[in-house]
Amino acid sequence: MNSCRTKFFAKAAIGMLVAMLLSQQVIAGGFSIYEQGGRATAQGGAVVARPWDASAAFYNPAGLAFYGTPGQWRIYMGITPVQSLSKFSGLDPYPGAGVKEEAVEKWFPPFYAYGIYQINDKMAVGLAITTPFGLGTEWENKNNTYSGRFRSILADIQAVYISPTFSYKINDMFGVGVGIDYVHSKVALERHSGAMFNNGNENRLYDVISVELEGEDKGSFGFHVAGFAKVNEKLSFGVDYKHSVNNEYKGTARFRQINTGISALDATVASTLANPLYGGLIQNGNTSVEFPSSLVVGVAYKPIEKLSIELDYVYAGWSVFETVEIEFPESSILQTSILEENYKNTWQIRFGAEYAVNDKLYARLGYIFDKTPAPTKTLNPLLPDADRNDIGIGLGYKINDAWHVDAAYLAVMFKERSTKSTNVDGYDGVYNSHVNLFSLGFGYNFGAK
Repeated sequence: MNSCRTKFFAKAAIGMLVAMLLSQQVIAGGFSIYEQGGRATAQGGAVVARPWDASAAFYNPAGLAFYGTPGQWRIYMGITPVQSLSKFSGLDPYPGAGVKEEAVEKWFPPFYAYGIYQINDKMAVGLAITTPFGLGTEWENKNNTYSGRFRSILADIQAVYISPTFSYKINDMFGVGVGIDYVHSKVALERHSGAMFNNGNENRLYDVISVELEGEDKGSFGFHVAGFAKVNEKLSFGVDYKHSVNNEYKGTARFRQINTGISALDATVASTLANPLYGGLIQNGNTSVEFPSSLVVGVAYKPIEKLSIELDYVYAGWSVFETVEIEFPESSILQTSILEENYKNTWQIRFGAEYAVNDKLYARLGYIFDKTPAPTKTLNPLLPDADRNDIGIGLGYKINDAWHVDAAYLAVMFKERSTKSTNVDGYDGVYNSHVNLFSLGFGYNFGAK
């Protein structure tokens, strides 16, 4: 019996580390935080063809050289508090119709900071520090009654991009931009492992191990290139490409026994965790995961002097995300595991508008349709992703020639999504999610010649 239990828990541990390191990749596609500026957030991120502030270092660095004065510094920074809400309704046969679960209300504090220096009429350099990937989910698990606790209780993601960039204005119409992206990310996950046991009356699934996982990459590099074309004062085009980034993770899994009060079962779990072949209560795992490349193209137009509008198309090459391979180098039981995901390439449509009420006040509006890359069959509580419709609104205010402030709100409305009779691990239900994003940014310009 000990051998069977050992193999059972070994498989559970492999699945846990797969989920931990997979969660960073899922967040990158399903919960990408493209809102890296107050002005951009209000307009649904549709600013690639209107790079009018320092956040262009993220959205389209090719335009940086067009809108600065030689010798000028442009500083722009802010935060984007994010509120995440999710609900789950179970379906038969498992976890069963009538099961209602609710995620803990979560707040995340993504931030952005930009520093741009205009070298001359043709060149500008900049540094962008952004948090384009983040968020997570945590489900209520009072007295170990949450039906999805064997899949995911808690998932948290943090990712920071440090991106030096260069912009060159070829002539009054065309500009190019290029830069390097240094990426550092962390991930944490918690869930339970269970075991079937006959207590004398029935076979029942008991919580026997709590697994807490942490992973951190070594630091990875990518690059970005961009182009900008200003046809005239009314019409402009933009394109931004961010290359895929290969992240190499080292993860640590901590196993804690959950006492059931059944001596035979508790003894089996204790002996399994103590088995030196198992690897101990703390184990290490390695894997590498590739973030997909992304391409954004957009066109902007000013139908009247005070109004500018833009339409963007975003493409993400998620087909590169087919499998995840996990290695446990310190254990002879936890062998290499390969998980198939088979993600699909995905796309977004973004629309943004900005209206100059007067010389100081700007009103903004945005809309996004976001197509999820996640197949229904692999959907789970770790990230209940779905197609989304987003609505953004905001205001910008120019305090004086040096200072300006932007405020925005973006409502992310997920379509209801069901996994009925399709989920690979038999956990079927209906997910409903909603995310609120708030952005507040401050800009300061100084040093112009």
